[in-house]
Amino acid sequence: MLAKLKAVELGNLGDYKSIHSKLYEFRINYGPGYRIYFTLLEQRLILLLIGGIKSSQKQDISKALSILKRLEKDNE
Repeated sequence: MLAKLKAVELGNLGDYKSIHSKLYEFRINYGPGYRIYFTLLEQRLILLLIGGIKSSQKQDISKALSILKRLEKDNE
């Protein structure tokens, strides 16, 4: 997990995909299938919203979307 975050810090986003408007998912192919959900702010800053595993993916995405909506509302 730390190696993935270090790679992101260096500009290598690696294996990620858009899963909703402004919400993205990093996949880490290790153990139970770790996921990290994030958004981009000003096309530079990556804000990590939540992490989880494959088996809790639906709940984690729901939580991440809720956090993202609050973040957008607070920045209006």
